[in-house]
Amino acid sequence: MTQEFADEDVEFEDEMRLGRRTELGRKWAPIGVRPRGKQQIGYEYLYLYVSLKPYTGEWFAMFLPRLDKPCFGIFASERRKSLAKKRLWVVDGASAHRLAPGQTGLVLQKLPA
Repeated sequence: MTQEFADEDVEFEDEMRLGRRTELGRKWAPIGVRPRGKQQIGYEYLYLYVSLKPYTGEWFAMFLPRLDKPCFGIFASERRKSLAKKRLWVVDGASAHRLAPGQTGLVLQKLPA
């Protein structure tokens, strides 16, 4: 499949989760004194989606709220808007890496497990 594309038409795509996670932990205080303060316990995450052309260094990135098929579709459609011709996207085996039928301009090639 890669023979159909020139080197500059190959991109690698991946995501990473970033955010914050708070935990309760021990605090230093005199014996018998319980420190008081506001607490916010929970998780807040975003995902950074990036596609990179290794031969030219060109890259495209977006922050999206989840790693799922709809968000991957949004990223792919936004990337496709800036492309002049068809590209080969090399992706990992995440279940979110699916394009809706009828989407053209990107061809997905999954890496082996």
